[in-house]
Amino acid sequence: MSTTPLTHTQGASACSVVLGNIDTFEHIFTHVLCSYTCPCSSPELSRIALVCKDFLEKVLDYTWLTLGSLLPLLKILPAFKALGSDYGIHGAISEGDWARFDYYARRVRAMRISKVDDLRLSASASTRLAQLRPNAFLPALRQLSISFFEERDLPWLYLCLSPTLDSVSVYSPRSVPTTWIGFFLSALADNAPTLSSLRVVGRKSLDEALFPLSRFGNLRTLDIKPKPCSDGFFEQIGHLTNLTKLSIDLLTTPTNLVVIHFDSLQELCISSSFDIISDVLLQITAPGLLCFEMYGGSKHAKNTHLRNVGHCLSTLGRRWPMLRELRIAGPSDSLPSEETANIVDLLKQLVQLQKFDIDQWQGALILSGSDILAVTARWSKIKRLSFPWLMENRNDAVTLQELGLLASRCPLLDYLQIYLDLSIIPPFVSGASTLSQLRILSVGNRNEIKNIEEMLKVARYLDHYFRFLDDIECHDLHDKASWCQVMDVIRMFQSIRANT
Repeated sequence: MSTTPLTHTQGASACSVVLGNIDTFEHIFTHVLCSYTCPCSSPELSRIALVCKDFLEKVLDYTWLTLGSLLPLLKILPAFKALGSDYGIHGAISEGDWARFDYYARRVRAMRISKVDDLRLSASASTRLAQLRPNAFLPALRQLSISFFEERDLPWLYLCLSPTLDSVSVYSPRSVPTTWIGFFLSALADNAPTLSSLRVVGRKSLDEALFPLSRFGNLRTLDIKPKPCSDGFFEQIGHLTNLTKLSIDLLTTPTNLVVIHFDSLQELCISSSFDIISDVLLQITAPGLLCFEMYGGSKHAKNTHLRNVGHCLSTLGRRWPMLRELRIAGPSDSLPSEETANIVDLLKQLVQLQKFDIDQWQGALILSGSDILAVTARWSKIKRLSFPWLMENRNDAVTLQELGLLASRCPLLDYLQIYLDLSIIPPFVSGASTLSQLRILSVGNRNEIKNIEEMLKVARYLDHYFRFLDDIECHDLHDKASWCQVMDVIRMFQSIRANT
């Protein structure tokens, strides 16, 4: 160990190292601000800032990290004043004023505009500011989310554009002309050349707004809804060679749809009727596709016949046998038994699946316990299984014995959502435990657990099947209190094992 005395400089350096560690501040802020609904406006921040200069800088970074409006920032400029119901520029803005503005503006990383300001910003003021400050107002902005605006707000949205933007989300209300969204996207393409994520959501057709899409050459994630499927739209996204995730809402089948090749696409989500989804899948070439989600039977679609689910699965199995994740949602109508058998056979082809999810609220597929066992017999790599259990008048519940077979066939499973039949709970017979790694069991049950004896039996079975279970999730309508007691008993079993 060194015997060199610790000098003042060395001590200051060590202090700077500690205070310069972002994890230190995260721990302090989390501990001090955890009780506040809106931490950024907490009075505790001012107290933390008074500790030392290092704390002051971190507090300022934290306070200005996310804004919901440009107003707090623009009010720093003395010449930016209210005149009647609108703000405007009244007087000159000195270099010192801009320096003070930049001192705070450089800290802003996210803008989340969700409401109209009580005092409006005049269009002339936004034009004047753009002339005075041709460079980006927010030089370090990374995220821009616009969930509400009116037509007169667009000039102010342009001030939020920055070359550092990485993610933009825009909601287009019905009152705003679609062409204005197109103008905004065109300006975005000019000012944010490295944008990697874009989400545009509207209450009406966005066809006219999407003409600049092909200019976002670095885009990796694209989410568009709703959109009538025109040929021009698919031609544009075909130019996005870096796209890895695509989510689209189609109202109609495109005419003269050409084959579109995506070299980098890994995740694809299509919302439409299943027949349209089936048609579009045939026209997409994506050799690296790993994740697919289909939401069938949207309110705009005319054809919601679930037999087309089989057509979609047939295409997936034939063209993407290496698929890792599959999610299906749609109307909850039951399929004929022969069609269900066909779908089970098609699902067996996807032997590399790691996640399979049938939407909780719109169970497009109704699979019985025997169907689930038949499918999972081929899914040795599955890690997440989710079947709906919030639907009534069902006859597809899984028995405890079938649950045991499922546990033994899927040792890598860590999350399971299932609908259980507890009408018959046979006496527990001890045997070899499964190797299941399940941590979370989300369960619904057709029959209530009637008494303590049944509760103990269920707990013994689940503890035997899932030795590492961390929690049981349950809906309020499905005997939640009893399932909490079952989990308490399982934890008792686990504690006894750990101490023997």
